Amino acid sequence: MRYAIVIILFLNYMVPVHAVENLVPTARELTALPEFCKLKFRKGGEDRALGISIWGQQFSNVHHYCFGLNWMNRYYKRVATPEAKRTLNSAILEFTYMVDHLYVNEPLAGEIMMNRGVAFMAAKRDADGLKDLYKAIQYNPNLAKAYRTIARYYEKNGRRENAVEILAEGLKHVPKSRSLRRLYKKYGGHLPEQNKH
Repeated sequence: MRYAIVIILFLNYMVPVHAVENLVPTARELTALPEFCKLKFRKGGEDRALGISIWGQQFSNVHHYCFGLNWMNRYYKRVATPEAKRTLNSAILEFTYMVDHLYVNEPLAGEIMMNRGVAFMAAKRDADGLKDLYKAIQYNPNLAKAYRTIARYYEKNGRRENAVEILAEGLKHVPKSRSLRRLYKKYGGHLPEQNKH
């Protein structure tokens, strides 16, 4: 009986869901993914030359990033279901593949790190998530979602001063971000008055 319970737990929380579910996005799922994913999975086969001209050599393995994004989309639809944790684990595995195989000067390195950080935070792996999110804004300081995710973590853990501080830093780089401005005000930050002229 004890062994049966261990096996069930392993299957529910450790085995990636793509071991039993289709890895490739459906046509409907593809509509929610970035254009380069649509190019990668285009019916009739990918256009490698065009993909490389847009993305660079990283296009050869960008499908892992697309898989990760798609697993996250599936996760958000399954948050309250038994499949949620395995779906999230599948996303983390795909993002980790991309992180481990990043080409030098990859323009989307920040976005890739950010998405793995968000996935880690959803999996309650806060230390890993914060590490990735901070690294993401080192790669690309214009990622509003990274600042928001960090700020919400700090606020949730009673560190509002840190939340306001990271949002203020984000607003230096993305001053027109409505979501950052809204959160900054909500957490007690004081925005400069808008010029009415």
